[in-house]
Amino acid sequence: MKKKGFEISFSWIFAVLVGAVILFLAIYFATKIVGTGGEKVDAQTAAKLAILLEPLKTNIGETEKNKITFGSNTRIYNKCDIDGNFGEQRIGIASYSFGKWKEPTYGEKQYSKYIFSQETEEGKEFYVFVKTFALPFKVSEIIVLTGEKYCFINAPESIKEDLDLGISNFQFTNLKSNCSEKSKKVCFSSSSGCDISVYGEFGFERGYVNKEGEKLDYIGELVYAAIFSSPEVYNCNAQRLKMRLINLCSIYKDEIKILERRGCNSNLDIHLTEMINLANSNVSLSYLQDKSEQIKAINDVAECKLFET
Repeated sequence: MKKKGFEISFSWIFAVLVGAVILFLAIYFATKIVGTGGEKVDAQTAAKLAILLEPLKTNIGETEKNKITFGSNTRIYNKCDIDGNFGEQRIGIASYSFGKWKEPTYGEKQYSKYIFSQETEEGKEFYVFVKTFALPFKVSEIIVLTGEKYCFINAPESIKEDLDLGISNFQFTNLKSNCSEKSKKVCFSSSSGCDISVYGEFGFERGYVNKEGEKLDYIGELVYAAIFSSPEVYNCNAQRLKMRLINLCSIYKDEIKILERRGCNSNLDIHLTEMINLANSNVSLSYLQDKSEQIKAINDVAECKLFET
């Protein structure tokens, strides 16, 4: 009886061990399959997101907006590089699965998009708004993406009007104590107790933003890019916009030659050359804005206009 009992116990233990191995293998391969499927979904999501971020065509002074919603908590990664003639940007997506974040899956490189955001944005809902950046002719649309809450304190009317887009994450107040919990405080002409401080002149048409211990130089619509971006993404995309500006100035210089063959002179060739030299240097963006105003004034009264504003 004892021998038989021993045999029964051994068989039972053996069965448990075999069952445990089978269960382990089932879970292992299921995890691998789910993981592979998740990576495929992330790759598809990154590709779809790139399409959603395709710049809506805007005219100078206009704003377009959109809302992107994910089914679960998602991270969006923004990688920017200045290599090549126009630099490049890649957007990555990562989902949360089995108690941890997956490695981000990146979409195709983008050469003509300028997406301003934190290096990593996290959430289920993200807001996107698009504005035109011009110097003085249209350089490109700038795309701002954010999923965080912001509280704007003592914002001037011009900026309140620009950011009054029906975005629930944006709050406007004159008192920091009125800001909702966990919102980033954006103060204008003040730094006390603020996460982000915006300083400017000429109605905040130019100036700088203090953020994360860095001073971000801005002009025009780039004030919004500086507020919502991490310094690394902002500086990279600002440089890419200058690279695009240089190429556009070169194209306009070629167009001047065509106009001159038709007996029409725009008187802008030397000014476009100066703009190229400024964009190639490390001077403040305000110098580009000053030169832009000169170019616009000359173009406005020229017999043959080189561009429309």
